[in-house]
Amino acid sequence: SSGINAEWPLRPGETLETDIYTYQKEALQRMQVSSEASIAAFHILTSNDMPKAVYLEDVIERSVMFIKFHLMNSIYPAYDPVYADPKGKDDGQSVRSKRKKKKVPTATLR
Repeated sequence: SSGINAEWPLRPGETLETDIYTYQKEALQRMQVSSEASIAAFHILTSNDMPKAVYLEDVIERSVMFIKFHLMNSIYPAYDPVYADPKGKDDGQSVRSKRKKKKVPTATLR
């Protein structure tokens, strides 16, 4: 045993399902606040006549990382099954190689 306790206490009257729902709800709220902060930062950065001191590389880099992460892990898998991993783990293949393997038939024009 690693000595790590992976259990968390439930509140009185709370089931595991309600605790998971609460966790998912809080995670979604954090994601929404983060996306709104990224949008606000980009609005400020794209305003007219902004001084160069406003363009902080860290803000831009973290916003881009946030967007990229959620595109790859939340949005694309919801609309394209090639991005979704049915096993819940990454097998090391790129999306492009997965698409090639899948070989979706295309209609030819005559």
